[in-house]
Amino acid sequence: MSIFRFKVLWTTHWVGDKGSDVKHETQIMILDKLDFGHPYVLLLPLIEGSFRASLQLGDDDNLDICVESESTQVTSSSFRSSLDMHVGDDPYSLVKDTMKLVRVHLGTFILLDEKTPPGIVDKFGWCTWDAFYLKVHPDGVWEGGEGSGGGSGGGRLPAGTDAHRRRMAIHFPR
Repeated sequence: MSIFRFKVLWTTHWVGDKGSDVKHETQIMILDKLDFGHPYVLLLPLIEGSFRASLQLGDDDNLDICVESESTQVTSSSFRSSLDMHVGDDPYSLVKDTMKLVRVHLGTFILLDEKTPPGIVDKFGWCTWDAFYLKVHPDGVWEGGEGSGGGSGGGRLPAGTDAHRRRMAIHFPR
């Protein structure tokens, strides 16, 4: 299973069983059923300074790592860290444990568990874009707002196309 960027501000998941199934700009990948003594392997491309890494399809069904700055003025030929790889028995614990270790290694971010989100976070219950992704229409947005308490009844507020600001959770099937 993987998550890849398919638009500037949007990611989605993808599954496959060989290198040719890997999508361009894959940002996290979990491999399963390998003979490494643990059933799951997590591959996490990293950000280092002005550079970000991603996984992509390589030659002969291999997996390549691409490191780029998105600027012709910012270049380098070597990197301290571009990929983190961990193995584990439980995909949920594997993601959490990996993020804790990467946090210590990079020292550039803190985890959600270490933050105190502002109270307004509890007011945002759903995203109108997600709720009506295929058929966005004004009536549906208003109906959704009323149903979630975001209309005259108070309660939660619908969020518009706020993909660049949302906290995203990665869910893996059990």
